[in-house]
Amino acid sequence: MAGQRKGSALNFSDFNTDEKAGFCKLLEKDGDDVSLCLTKTKKSEFHYCLDCYEMIKYLFGLEETKVWPPKRDGNESRYCYDYKTENCFLIPSTWVQNYTISNRASKSTSMSGGIDVKTQPFQSKKGGIYPCYVYLFRMKDNVIYVGEAKDYKIRLKQHQKSPGAELKKHGGFKEEIYHVQVDNRVLAEQLEQLLVNILNGAGFSATNGKKLH
Repeated sequence: MAGQRKGSALNFSDFNTDEKAGFCKLLEKDGDDVSLCLTKTKKSEFHYCLDCYEMIKYLFGLEETKVWPPKRDGNESRYCYDYKTENCFLIPSTWVQNYTISNRASKSTSMSGGIDVKTQPFQSKKGGIYPCYVYLFRMKDNVIYVGEAKDYKIRLKQHQKSPGAELKKHGGFKEEIYHVQVDNRVLAEQLEQLLVNILNGAGFSATNGKKLH
């Protein structure tokens, strides 16, 4: 790729990223490959999808999810989630320097300061190809909650720190029961609903927060 410095171990493909609002711009690192999340956001003016928003909000603070582009050491940066380490971080400035596309090199776009990354256009909340977790925990009234998330550890902490209406109705978080990783979002959502149905059919009381069965 033009402008790429030697020695980089990251695999970015030759693609000009669209950094307009409306699509999630969290970078996702899987081994040496880095790609954009690209999930459509809830509102057209947002820069992160719900999963990534919740993760950034929890780790970096509410205001950090509203600022684009984010800053690291005073320089333009991006948030990146590393699947191997299950860590979200602001990328080093050298990443931006190495993979910035200048307007001189790409006069067909008005974008400046963009990162050149491999995109995965079918990676979305419905039909995402990224790994997801399905998790179960018991609430204080012993009703079992079944959920799915990109990062179950962060989601469990969110359930405990800022419980939603469903958890409050059942007294809040009590204890984790189990979690499992699956290949993609579709499988996670299917397994989530299947577990709710099986548990309720077996005489337990279970919910996924969407509908109490």
